[in-house]
Amino acid sequence: MNIKHFELNPFSMNCYIYYDDLSKEAAIIDPAAFTEEEKN
Repeated sequence: MNIKHFELNPFSMNCYIYYDDLSKEAAIIDPAAFTEEEKN
């Protein structure tokens, strides 16, 4: 299991992607979408 961390939008909100290289499955935790552009 791997974790990738991003800081998004002007408020530096945290977003995490947990993913597994073997199964190719992933989950996005706290997407921190602020504007309509970020949601798409």
